[in-house]
Amino acid sequence: MVTEADWENWQENDFLPYLDAVYEIFGDDNIIFGSDWPVSLTAAEYLQVVEIIKRWLVMHPEVESDKIFYANAVKLYQLEI
Repeated sequence: MVTEADWENWQENDFLPYLDAVYEIFGDDNIIFGSDWPVSLTAAEYLQVVEIIKRWLVMHPEVESDKIFYANAVKLYQLEI
């Protein structure tokens, strides 16, 4: 999402309504973290992108972060880990 924002002036709070909408529509069983790296480097460092999601997750304790960062991808891609 950072590449869709004002590259020079975005603030973390700019993304919160979009993250809320994605969660509302899809729920935590159907969301997978994706950084858009390396394209995202035009607007933010990789860790900045991760931190946006981590801070959003702190504000939403009902969301299982393990699903978003790991389990949903394992399930979707039928990985044997």
